[in-house]
Amino acid sequence: MFSVQERGRDPAYRTTDDSGRFQYHTRIGASLQIRTEREPESIPLNLGKGYIPMPNYSVPWSARPHHVNITQPLENIEIVVYPSCDVALDIRYEDGTPYAGSLYISSSGIIREASQTGTGGALVKGVPRGEGATLHLRDLKFGYSKSEFQLPSPDLGGSRPIIIYIPKDNEYAMGSIAVTFAEYANTPVSVRVLCNGLVAAAAQEISTSSVWESSPLRPGKYNVIITGEYASCIPEVEVKSNAVTTFEARAAIPASVRARILDPQGNPLVGATLALRGEFDAAFYPGRLQMRGVADTSGHDGVVEVGGIARGSFVAHVEALGYEPARLPVSLAAGQALDLGDVYLGVARGVCIINIKGASPDQRYQVVVLQNQGSTNTYPWRNVMGDSVRLEGLVLGRLYQIGVVLAGGGEVAYESVVLTVQDDPVVVEIDLAALKK
Repeated sequence: MFSVQERGRDPAYRTTDDSGRFQYHTRIGASLQIRTEREPESIPLNLGKGYIPMPNYSVPWSARPHHVNITQPLENIEIVVYPSCDVALDIRYEDGTPYAGSLYISSSGIIREASQTGTGGALVKGVPRGEGATLHLRDLKFGYSKSEFQLPSPDLGGSRPIIIYIPKDNEYAMGSIAVTFAEYANTPVSVRVLCNGLVAAAAQEISTSSVWESSPLRPGKYNVIITGEYASCIPEVEVKSNAVTTFEARAAIPASVRARILDPQGNPLVGATLALRGEFDAAFYPGRLQMRGVADTSGHDGVVEVGGIARGSFVAHVEALGYEPARLPVSLAAGQALDLGDVYLGVARGVCIINIKGASPDQRYQVVVLQNQGSTNTYPWRNVMGDSVRLEGLVLGRLYQIGVVLAGGGEVAYESVVLTVQDDPVVVEIDLAALKK
């Protein structure tokens, strides 16, 4: 029994027919109040949806009073009432494994949560009968971002459970990430999962004495970020459908590399550089050691040390201006202090090409090379035939004064040169036109 009351009139009482409908004739522009006469838990009916015969207009109903405003010049309002029923479900994966997550059923605009047994069985009470219903699954082990399965209609429920199998191979199938912490010695950490810079799984404070497993994730690649006493990152973890991808978190205990860099005579090289590189520069953990990152320079004793480095395999690049670079393979364990010992660098030499301009064809000249250390190298006399002089064996990183003097003495035309690249000759032009004998 339902009451329909129009503003300004006495209540009118109605019962539904066999189809679950009743009609009430009202005035144009009237406001109606519709209510059940008994408490919701004591009546066998739940209101489903109210339909007013105008396009695209419907409202959900429950057992409490609702109002409907008639805004179109129509005389009738039709209310559809669906009886409720209890739905028993048996939900399993295709391999027969029972589904143990939470679920709810939506029907006629009403949502009903299920009581879950944990063995695949569920009972959903008070589901409106008549329009069919949609089952929504949540928190699946290998779940779905959207899991909707149409239930039979119109007769829901009955003496036997409705059996529903969850397909594992569809576009919604998900996976998860599991992380173990063997190296962390029960150190508290925080774990979060990122995808394209966005948080896919919020940070969780956990103890490393147990395995951490993420919530269901869509298939794809994720970065697992671990923070705490020792930070760590597991990049590009691939999540596959219906699978748990397991990784071991490698504690980021910083390592260090030390070396003494010497010239061919065994003298310490000041300002030589030690850098660790691979496909990318070695990771550096700031605050661990007072170093400047993954590269540092040697002091007066030729010693250089780089700290705060993540474990891994790298190539140690040892370089000093004017010397041949050294490349040493390096493999670092967590917390390792590696000493490369004495590293000798050979002298690096380059080429300088002198182009002579402004000389007469009958003139002869001499090339003089003066190093910043004071040594002098005089090249033989040459006839000027529009050619150039190629000077080889010049040490990289040294300052040279390269001069040209005419035969018989006189003024010298010169240029200052510093060679920095071994395989790239430096070209210098010297004009003799202004020289005086």
